Amino acid sequence: MQVKNSGLKNVTLIIFLVAALLGCGKTENKPPSTAGKTSELVFVKYQGMVDVSRMQCETITRSSFINRLCYDAIERYTVVLLQNEYYHYCGVPSNIISNWREADSMGRFYGKNIKSNFDCRLSTPPAYAFNNKSNPSMVNNTPAENFKSTPEYIPIAPASSTPEPLIQQETAPLNSVDARSLNADGIRLSKQGNIEQALLAFERAAQLNPNDGEILGNLAYSHYQQGHYEASEQVLYRALSIKPKRGASWILMGQLRSVRGDLNGAVEALDKYLYFSSRKNAAVEQLVGWANGYGDGANIPVLRQAAAQSLANAGY
Repeated sequence: MQVKNSGLKNVTLIIFLVAALLGCGKTENKPPSTAGKTSELVFVKYQGMVDVSRMQCETITRSSFINRLCYDAIERYTVVLLQNEYYHYCGVPSNIISNWREADSMGRFYGKNIKSNFDCRLSTPPAYAFNNKSNPSMVNNTPAENFKSTPEYIPIAPASSTPEPLIQQETAPLNSVDARSLNADGIRLSKQGNIEQALLAFERAAQLNPNDGEILGNLAYSHYQQGHYEASEQVLYRALSIKPKRGASWILMGQLRSVRGDLNGAVEALDKYLYFSSRKNAAVEQLVGWANGYGDGANIPVLRQAAAQSLANAGY
């Protein structure tokens, strides 16, 4: 009897241990429970309304800059309240969040490790981030007075559809039928000063091949030339998500951020322009021109400052 009881105890112990291990495995990747919770919508800059009830949120009291931190470990999605404004970041590893929470200065950690990294415009936020930019006084959450009048942007449609052309066909006869030839037409027309026809060529090229980073970059620049800054930015982020090492796209990003008045963002973009440019001498000459107040765009004070700072960062 003693042997049987001992065997029964051993079996019971094994079953208990297996159940405990299985239970741990099931809860390890369990998303934050929403049972019994009501939605909590906050307005996130550059995104719109986000339901943070789907995330693990904590109030931060030991920082004067970081006031609240919300994180979804499954989606690796972060929403942070910086004083009175919410911002979001995508693809943030859980160890970064842990280090952030434990940092001596959460503000300094944010500036060094979070800001300018994990850009949600180069990836996809989760479904509960609604992408509803509903503040009518803002364009991309930027004061509208920083932008010229921007027409309704026609999204790039699949090649099988026929979107309304940006200008009439009669004013811009284009005979090319493939994306790369249309891209070449756009470059030629742009150099000739026919920026409206160039825009049409790049638009058609992008319809035929919406995954070509160079074509999208050229389309973004064509929008920029006509003062369509919001449309330019939308297309440019798509271009960089496909071809992130294209120097010409990063210099345009520097120009767009300068128009916004974002000096730090412009410097970051121009730093990447210098780093990725295949024509280093020409890139340096371009920034030297801006820094000294000449060249197209030198009338933008932030761009002049950003060019000078970027050159200094690179040791010039």
